[in-house]
Amino acid sequence: MDTVAGVYFPRGGMHAVPAAMADAVVRAGGTVRYDEPVTALERRGERVTAVLTEHGRIPCDAVVLTPTCPSPTASSDASPAAPSDCGTPRARS
Repeated sequence: MDTVAGVYFPRGGMHAVPAAMADAVVRAGGTVRYDEPVTALERRGERVTAVLTEHGRIPCDAVVLTPTCPSPTASSDASPAAPSDCGTPRARS
């Protein structure tokens, strides 16, 4: 992934990284949910205690959100997208 000293990539291609992360979540007892739009997060203080989706409430101890962000090269605007420009988050609990 370094483009200065040479191009490197993970064995199995770039998809191997998120696949390994999802496998680690499952091995640790978590659940991975794909294409589940998040409508809100419930919090207690600074901790997220539940994820609200179009399909209901998901209580949780930890959450990893992976919002879909636009690519800066996908439009005529060459400036990178700001985090606030990201699309709908997807639940990973």
